[in-house]
Formats: sequence, structure tokens, C-alpha cells
Amino acid sequence: MNNHINSSNFTENGIAKIENFLTIKDIEKLKKIVSIYCGPKNISGNSFPINKIDILKNIKNPKKFLDIMKIFNIYNKYKLKNIAKKITGSNIELVMIDGYIAEKSNEHILNWHVDQAYSGKKDVQDFVDPKKSIIKFFFYLTSVQSNNGCLGYIPGSHKITFHLKEMIKNRIIDYSPYWSLKDLRALVKSEVVFSKLKKYISKDFLMNFLERSSFINEPNLDTKKYDFQMAEGGLLVFDEAGVHRGSSPSLNDRYVIRFFFRRK
Repeated sequence: MNNHINSSNFTENGIAKIENFLTIKDIEKLKKIVSIYCGPKNISGNSFPINKIDILKNIKNPKKFLDIMKIFNIYNKYKLKNIAKKITGSNIELVMIDGYIAEKSNEHILNWHVDQAYSGKKDVQDFVDPKKSIIKFFFYLTSVQSNNGCLGYIPGSHKITFHLKEMIKNRIIDYSPYWSLKDLRALVKSEVVFSKLKKYISKDFLMNFLERSSFINEPNLDTKKYDFQMAEGGLLVFDEAGVHRGSSPSLNDRYVIRFFFRRK
């Protein structure tokens, strides 16, 4: 079992992958659990309890209780918390486990966006602390390819959004929507924001990001350049602050289970 992720590469890029992380037996076990308890993304009931009190509430339902224990057996078997601590260099806590099924479709699961960016709302009063961003452990229980459910992630983009969120929270710049890649680019390119970002990130880095993300202005609004294709059982770990999207599961339903860790 190879569960090594280079922490410096993760810090630099915001994302890392490990092929063949899960055994075939564990893939089958988790896929069965997702099939029973999880529907499409964002449907209530897709998450599993993580604290002892809520887990024990399921003890009257022996089947579900045992399935939750199977998830935690895998969590402990692969030492996921230790991996998260090592690659982030931070104290972390598990805050959520969920799974979902993205049904076969020609539509993207989610277009290019930034998590915890208020879903593009125009009026926001309470701003998130970027130091407590989520690290996602994303297990593919079915294989994914370009145009078939894989994640696209622009390496290094998490650094820009970190400082952007920090400046907004500290009232250094005014909030403007940046959930979508188009809105993010518009904000970064604005004279005031660009000049302030240069205090934290080099001009070359910012210009490189704008160049790498310029595909969003092309007719098809997408690219395969940043896709992470993986076989079933693969693990993708990424900082949710980075710009990413889920491509259309055009060939088959996509099954995933996710573990969310937050920096303390």
C-alpha cells in the first residue's frame, strides 16, 4: 500500500493523487455502502455521522451502524488523518464524510469554481477564515477520464484565493463575487486587487494564473489540460480553495466517497 504524498508538492500545487490506493475488496465495500445510502450530490442523507453520539444514534439500525463502522475501519486502516496532517503540516480535524452518485450525463457535475466562495452571492456579511480551508480526500469508486467524471484543478490557484479571501476578511479590499472562474479572473485582473495581491504573490505568478485560466473565455469554456484521470480505487487529495470542476460523467455513473479535513 503506497500512501505517500510529497508535502512540498502538495503545498505548491494544492493537489496530489495516489493511484490504486484502495484494495479491490475495499472498493466493492464502499461502493455498496454508497449505493445503499447515497443519492445524487447535495441530496440530504448522503453524509455519515462522525462523532460518537451521532454514530450511536444509529445503533438501533444494526445494518447502517455496521456500515458506518466499515467506513471508519477504512479511515483507520489507511491512516487518513495522519496523511492529512503530514501533507498540510497542520493540526487537522475530520469534519465530514459523505458519498454520492453522479448519474451518467453530458452535463458537467460542476463547472470551474472556488469552494467556500459564497456561491457567487452579491451580498455577503460574514467572511470565512481562509486558514481553516478544507482538505478533501476524494475516493473514486469508479474510474474517471476526461469527459467522464474526472476532476480538473488549476495547480497553484489555491494560493491566490487564500490571499484574496484573507484580504476580503480583513477588509483590505471590498468583496466581489469570485465563485466562478470568470468572476475570479475579473477580480484578480482589477487594478486595485492585482496591486494588493502583488504584496503576497509575484506578478509573474499572477500573470501565469491568468494565462493558464484564459480557456474560460474560449467558445467551449473548458480544457482537459488540468484533468486528473484515475482508475477506480484512486485517491485525489486537494485543497478546496483551488479552482476546480467536475467533468460530465458521460460514459457511466460516477461513485465517490469523500473525507473532509479542516485545519485547526
